[in-house]
Amino acid sequence: MKRFLMISTAAVGRGEMIAKTGFARRLIGVAVFLFALAATGVGQVTTEAWVARYNGPGNYNDGASALAVDGAGNVYITGYSSRGGTGYDYATIKYDSNGNQLWVARYNGPVSGHDTAEALAIDAAGNVYVTGYSYGAGTDYDYATIKYDTNGNQLWVARYNGPGNYDDRSRALAVDAAGNVYVTGNSYSTGTYYDYATIKYDSNGNQLWVAYGYDFAKALAVDAAGNVYVTGWSRDAGNGYHDYATIKYDSNGNQLWVARYNGPGNYHDDAYALAVDAAGNVYVTGYSNGVGNNVDYATIKYGSSGNQLWVARYNGPGNGDDTAEALAIDAAGNVYVTGQSYGAGTNFDYATIKYDSNGNQLWVARYNGPGGHQDIAKALAVDASGNVYVTGKSIGAGNYHYATVKYDSNGNQLWVARYNGLVNGSDLAYALAVDAAGNVYVTGESYGGATSDYDYATIKYVQNAVLPQTLDIFRGRLIFGGLQQLLQSDDQRLVVAPGPVFTNSQSPIHIIIEGTAPSGNLSELRFALEGQTTSTNVEQRIELYNFLTSAYETVDLRPSTTSDSLAEVSITNNPQRFIQSGTRLMRTRMRYKANGPIFTYPWQARLDHTYWTIFP
Repeated sequence: MKRFLMISTAAVGRGEMIAKTGFARRLIGVAVFLFALAATGVGQVTTEAWVARYNGPGNYNDGASALAVDGAGNVYITGYSSRGGTGYDYATIKYDSNGNQLWVARYNGPVSGHDTAEALAIDAAGNVYVTGYSYGAGTDYDYATIKYDTNGNQLWVARYNGPGNYDDRSRALAVDAAGNVYVTGNSYSTGTYYDYATIKYDSNGNQLWVAYGYDFAKALAVDAAGNVYVTGWSRDAGNGYHDYATIKYDSNGNQLWVARYNGPGNYHDDAYALAVDAAGNVYVTGYSNGVGNNVDYATIKYGSSGNQLWVARYNGPGNGDDTAEALAIDAAGNVYVTGQSYGAGTNFDYATIKYDSNGNQLWVARYNGPGGHQDIAKALAVDASGNVYVTGKSIGAGNYHYATVKYDSNGNQLWVARYNGLVNGSDLAYALAVDAAGNVYVTGESYGGATSDYDYATIKYVQNAVLPQTLDIFRGRLIFGGLQQLLQSDDQRLVVAPGPVFTNSQSPIHIIIEGTAPSGNLSELRFALEGQTTSTNVEQRIELYNFLTSAYETVDLRPSTTSDSLAEVSITNNPQRFIQSGTRLMRTRMRYKANGPIFTYPWQARLDHTYWTIFP
């Protein structure tokens, strides 16, 4: 997309803007700065609504591993965070829908060792559950599972030290409708090396049962009847190599069945992901050695009794190693998997596959990033329309970046959103979620430079967004930037200082943007503004232009903040009035005015990001 920036200035007498036609405007004011952007193909896009970074008190490595979103759009993250010195804590964070941090809950185990959270879930009451592994007193690593209330208060901690009194690491977690909590992972057992250890706790953290299985568990699910499913890998008694091992327990922890899978290579087969449908069918995926010792995706469907219904294997075009990392199913029984697959001359690519309910491959979508090197998908989600979202890490400009891809239900790539952090270091996405409104959330770890090393970096993307195409500033002085600073949330701000005014009733800064809405009717129009001012004594006003009355309407009025905050307004009552018939033009004015009798203005307005969102 080619963009051309045009800048003109003029000094004129007092007054207001009295006419505008296209990019040509007649502006009358104290000082005028006109910025116009001509762009081809500007329309609905996906844009960063916000990026929230977290650097823990140790000012060192912090990495998020899991994410969840509730019905109100609150976002929950967990992972590991340096506390300083030699140790790490669990760090669980709640953000509101605008990316404001509501609380951080840290957990330091009994000996201030390394504590790493691996999984997270939330319930309908807003309680938050995390699990992982935590160094104990004379026990090496233990499972450590925590419940927080909606305000981040710790309600209980349940620790589990296996019979081997050694290395126990919880990897996955689920919560049922009654508030029972289920965790699984690998636990060291006396004389038997590692076993699956799956635990059920009641809502108060009391251990109800522990069930042992085979070796290393990686994933867990619970159905509506309270049956528990786990998968991972287990050593084959015949050859000593790994097989998939999937187990079903009843609600009391009794083992109902075990299903093992040894691939055609008769070598290592490791399952990583699992899902269960409403009929009790079980789906697992991971990697499996084929003939020739290269590994392939191997996705399996079992019936409710553990009988294998089908196996679907995928060997990529490079005939190299292919490893599935994530799996999802939809209401029609379609199965989606993603991971990394060796390409023909492209090294590893994302490879996302859709199968029908009978295991027939419907499509494969591959993503080779701009670096043409390693692209490794880690997480996947499917929305109610069958759109598929994938995230992970992708080489670009010399380092890994977050790369989030959306495909439609037929496997056509709709968009790619890449995130390169603060200093062009490595950025690694590990978790993804999509809410009912189609907002997309990703988290992981992002290099913040020598002063903070890796940080949590959590991003909210808004779909159906319309970005501004033109920008006007009057009654103000441009200090830095232009329209490009408003196109993404990246801390590169448009900076405007007030010009002189002659009465305190006037707003000394007016910033006007325009965009073009897509065709069709709409049920809701939203406008979002991310920014700040350098003084708290400033009023921020958002006005939308009503093309029926030919006048601006104030839709939001609030005190400004001195750190980036997001103001989002929603119009559901006749939103069409803010879109010009024929041209589909939308116009928004943002006004800033100091409160009180102040006629010199050392403060500034600093805008990071603006956009409209269209809901048909």
